[in-house]
Amino acid sequence: MPDPRPGANDDMTFSGGAPRGILFDPKTFTQKTWARPEEAVIHIFQAWDWGNLQWRVKAIDRSANALWFGEGGFQMGAKYDSDPARIDQDSRFYVEGVFEELDAPGEWYLDVREGVLYFLPPAGLDLSTAKVEVPILEEVVRFAGSLDRAVEGITIDGFRIAHTASTFLASYDVPSLSDWAVHRGGAVLFDGARGCAVKNCWFDAVGGNAVFVNNYNRDVAVTGCKFTETGDSAVCLVGSLGLTNGTRRNFPYECTVSNNLIHDCGVFGKQIAGIYISRAKRITAAHNTIFNMPRAGICIGDGTWGGHVIEYNHIHDTVRETGDHGPFNAWGRERFWSLTQSHSPYSRARSLEAGDVKIDAMETVIVRNNYFEERSGWGLDMDDGASNYHIYNNISKGVSVKLREGAYRTVENNIWVDSAVAPCFHVGKRTTTTATSITLQ
Repeated sequence: MPDPRPGANDDMTFSGGAPRGILFDPKTFTQKTWARPEEAVIHIFQAWDWGNLQWRVKAIDRSANALWFGEGGFQMGAKYDSDPARIDQDSRFYVEGVFEELDAPGEWYLDVREGVLYFLPPAGLDLSTAKVEVPILEEVVRFAGSLDRAVEGITIDGFRIAHTASTFLASYDVPSLSDWAVHRGGAVLFDGARGCAVKNCWFDAVGGNAVFVNNYNRDVAVTGCKFTETGDSAVCLVGSLGLTNGTRRNFPYECTVSNNLIHDCGVFGKQIAGIYISRAKRITAAHNTIFNMPRAGICIGDGTWGGHVIEYNHIHDTVRETGDHGPFNAWGRERFWSLTQSHSPYSRARSLEAGDVKIDAMETVIVRNNYFEERSGWGLDMDDGASNYHIYNNISKGVSVKLREGAYRTVENNIWVDSAVAPCFHVGKRTTTTATSITLQ
């Protein structure tokens, strides 16, 4: 085991790739002795505050002020980056699952060895009449079909779906080159459905994603629902580029997320969104109200296929626990995107051609008639090569638009009010934008 003393092995604490642990300050860290540290889980923010990660605790060494990580650290990812799980001395964290720390009303601890649940009730709660619910299922409803035998014509309507098990230590994958990793599961999972829907449901404190539309799905609708206190994202529509070739079409297509109320999500995961779209085509997100989010309201994770319509949404009070984002965020990072062009020091590399981005971003993404309201940052964060967009008739209060390198983007007839920063070209290339106009009113 490496020497964990401060300065003796610096990459032990803040290593690139997969950190092995942290060194804590004994003056501010708990003084209690943990009998079973291996049962604990640490939740810690990534170095750039893009989101957070979870690890099981392997051990704690009081003599060295070191907390060692076990399994975990896969809840975020950027395939172009060597250290998406990087943490540093400023990373905020907390540890849960420690019996000795059971000291505040509402906290609980499950002794799995003895089969005993310990709970410290809030004032006024009578445990003799209280209802105790224990989450067991990660999924409540699964639509399980295939391209050849899709589940068709089924609607879930009017249910309260609540208190499913947490999934932050389940399997995650990185569907594209953005910084996002996702768990391909949800309280309701669509995987091979056609013409199905979930309507007028309340997703109340589910432990992971609420609705996940995974791989092959056609004409799936999520409408009229309420999403509160989800563990991760509210609605995810994610395909698999590597599983789409020949006659295989493993991606969501012509699906709709509309007229939903989404707020206070991301209890466990912070790199999450009210609506997340990746490796999908012609997704409509319309008439949704999204607020009180740790990160994005709506995020498009890549430029694959495109054709989405984002319209008539009201998004505010997002990016509350993270940084470097906006209520609407979009990525490019397709085959013509270059890390050198995007993130290298200013040099001749910045003037390289954008390439034929429409090979990937085939159809224009339309962002129109939305109301974005924030106190700071970017209302529309067009990040890292996001291409083939038409952005018009939006109102942004307190925020504006950022255009990093990309192509075929028209920004017109928008209203920016009291923006913390001006609409800008953040990083450009010689062919960044074919036709862009920004109107200040």
